[in-house]
Amino acid sequence: MNKNVIFMMALGLLTMTGATAGATEQGDTLVFERVDRVRIETRDTLQRIVINGMKGEPDMRYEQSIAIPDSSAVRRKLRMEDFNKVRIQRSDGKPSKWSSSFHFNIGLGILTGAGDVDVMRGVGFEIGLAITADWNPFGKKNTWSLGLGYDYRMFKAPKNQYWAKDGGAMHFVQADPTWEDPDARFSVLSLQFPFYYTHTFDARGRWNVALGALFNFNFGRIHRSYDINYEHYDVDAAARGVRLFTVEGFAVVDVPYLPPLYVRYAPMSVFKDDKGPDMNMLTFGICF
Repeated sequence: MNKNVIFMMALGLLTMTGATAGATEQGDTLVFERVDRVRIETRDTLQRIVINGMKGEPDMRYEQSIAIPDSSAVRRKLRMEDFNKVRIQRSDGKPSKWSSSFHFNIGLGILTGAGDVDVMRGVGFEIGLAITADWNPFGKKNTWSLGLGYDYRMFKAPKNQYWAKDGGAMHFVQADPTWEDPDARFSVLSLQFPFYYTHTFDARGRWNVALGALFNFNFGRIHRSYDINYEHYDVDAAARGVRLFTVEGFAVVDVPYLPPLYVRYAPMSVFKDDKGPDMNMLTFGICF
């Protein structure tokens, strides 16, 4: 088995929070306080521990090799947040200013500014995935991120109404009274390029605020279903006139004991000019 990279990253994260420190001997136990860096390599039958620098002794180096009769004897415990950010190790052994993060968000949405089709001001659903490259040029408390993601937003229409194309534009109209159990939905699928700045306020990384923009390439869909004389009908089509490219502003607040909370708003309307109602999307929820 090659050196256990996951275990190294977990211990690296622990040391970056300043959770270790200084060097007294108590029987067979060594205690190090405020160390600069810990490196642990685990192979099939050998584990190597290297500690570099500590409070008051920046040039201190401690190294120990431990024989392992059974690789299963090494217990590894990782928290979920340890997987969220993976730091990249440089070939010269120094920590890199770059890392990568995986993101998942789920929330609710509202179509605002609907004007004469105010009935569309209902609550929708949002789910998204993204991966980002994170840069720390001025320390771990300041992070710039750029990434790639996918987002899906769906808004369900009020009962007995649906979207239809009328006069070259999309409009919200009344359903045929002969339809039974009508159901209509409007959805937007987006290829996203997030760009944002995150500031961390504490050494343990538990208080964070992120601000940035989402650059979206959008694809709209409409769907409606209904029954007539016990026969079921489904209609699914592209929503013509949806603005292909939009920019959204967003913010994320991360505090202890709560999942990170986000809000995002698109100042650009969902539809192109004269291609549908002048509406904007507002979404909010939790992210990981």
